[in-house]
Amino acid sequence: MFDFFRRSPAQRRAIEELRHVTEAELNDIGCDRAALTHLVSATPEINDRMVKMAALQGVSREELQNHRAELESYVSACERCGATGACKRTLADPNARAEEVDFCPNADAYREIAAGLA
Repeated sequence: MFDFFRRSPAQRRAIEELRHVTEAELNDIGCDRAALTHLVSATPEINDRMVKMAALQGVSREELQNHRAELESYVSACERCGATGACKRTLADPNARAEEVDFCPNADAYREIAAGLA
């Protein structure tokens, strides 16, 4: 319940707008309504961490977004991750290296995307 109040006004508007998205539109973007709502509902902090961690692995924001089918699982993994402290410290370090993030539940997926395997 409190998650709703932590969301930004823009997120709340986007969630409301999702109610008007047709099934055909959902099919066009390759997401079901629940997955899309989950993606839109992710806190800005989670989105920011995911984009930065992916970039550390050599994956751009655009490349990450091109993997729509997997994005919900990446968000879920990040939300449940017990290594948030290590993640924040690593991402704050300008000298952080991709090999140092094995604690990240999405690291292997990001590496596969970077290698063109996903």
